[in-house]
Amino acid sequence: MPINAKIFREYDIRGIYPDEINKKAAYEIGRAFCAYLGKKNPEIAVGRDARLSSPELSEAFIKGCLEQGGRISDLGIITTPALIFSVN
Repeated sequence: MPINAKIFREYDIRGIYPDEINKKAAYEIGRAFCAYLGKKNPEIAVGRDARLSSPELSEAFIKGCLEQGGRISDLGIITTPALIFSVN
């Protein structure tokens, strides 16, 4: 599935839901992210904001990562600074 390249920013992914980013895109991004890391069983911390679309997108991203062998820490709704802290 083609993903709109304009959703990829320097430090994050942002797009209009569900036109530019949706469940299918989040799933493919999760798969590609784990493949890009090039590690066997990479550890990934996943957090989300309080938007109504976040649970669906997070779940799809996690599914894509898991199918590529990723190990997930699902942190739920979390602030950006707290997510960055958890990664470090």
